[in-house]
Amino acid sequence: MTVGDFFEAVKSFLTADEVIREPLSAAYGEEMLLPLQDAGERWLIRMEKHGAFYHVACVEGGCLGPRRRLAVVSALEETGKRFLKDDVRNIGRLLEKRGGGDLPVAYCMAEIHSSCGEGKPGWLMVLSEWLEDCHEWHHTLGEGTSHILIWDRAGGGRRADEAEYAAIYRGVSRLLALHYNPVTFERIDLWHHAAGDFVVSRFGDDLRVRLTTVRRYESMPFFAGESGVDPRIPLVYLFLESALKTRCDRRDGTGEVVWAEDDVLGPTLDGFCLGLREKEADRDALPENAGHLLELLKPFSAEELLQVYSSLLPLYEREDPEELRMMQIRLPEHCRALFRTIQSASLRAFQAADRAQPAGRPAGRP
Repeated sequence: MTVGDFFEAVKSFLTADEVIREPLSAAYGEEMLLPLQDAGERWLIRMEKHGAFYHVACVEGGCLGPRRRLAVVSALEETGKRFLKDDVRNIGRLLEKRGGGDLPVAYCMAEIHSSCGEGKPGWLMVLSEWLEDCHEWHHTLGEGTSHILIWDRAGGGRRADEAEYAAIYRGVSRLLALHYNPVTFERIDLWHHAAGDFVVSRFGDDLRVRLTTVRRYESMPFFAGESGVDPRIPLVYLFLESALKTRCDRRDGTGEVVWAEDDVLGPTLDGFCLGLREKEADRDALPENAGHLLELLKPFSAEELLQVYSSLLPLYEREDPEELRMMQIRLPEHCRALFRTIQSASLRAFQAADRAQPAGRPAGRP
């Protein structure tokens, strides 16, 4: 399959009469009516990214009003197609619950036959919202130190300053907490910074973090289908997972696995509690508020955190072996740093105005 084949497939997806497109959003007809056949419209198809599972193109054009941009996300291999279908379904579920803003809206999906002849694999393509002015980011090496480079194409790649660095990790953790289901224990899974799953954009004076994908949305295996689970335990596990996985990236997105410094743990804790407070405001059935979460975490020693993590690591064996190896090597020092971060956090700063009851340490762990 060549780059030319990819562009022909995208063109067919957008313009061919015979393509059967499945609407995915009520906003589909308002956003864009396919096929594009207005002779007065000119559309530019630009390849943006080749990923492990997806290939992304930006479609830009229109003849009336300002030029518009939309994304075409494509998969050719069966694994990628499965992830893309799951992605669309998972994002749709989350958008129904919380509305837009943090996740891209998908408009329609279609199978596109291969132009390479019979028997060749075809494409699965999804037309979705283009995340305008959102930029991927990754750790890079410059001037002898590792730092985050924000891939701002318009302004040129630029180094994240100290406030932006903290805002990125705070925003990632906030979204993971915000989209957690405290009833079913489902959470966003299979995310990786190396894959560009979280992007950033300017929102006034603030840096805003958005998700680009939700490949899997399910509970951890030890809680799936279990009855009588103390709901505080999955919440603690989710935070610990978030604090560990967020430290892994790949240098410049595709290089060797890199490990973020200890200073990301404070913003990660802050962001997670921020997400919980937003869920509290929505009366989202949380077992504990942000202040109570900190109370749950404070009694854990570094050694006990290490014991809990020992049950989490096997969950990542089928994801990225190099990331897993980095986690295994760094885990003891991670637990010591996380312990210090939790102990230095102020309960008063995280305390909610209304406390239902004192929160004890949850008994029993998987």
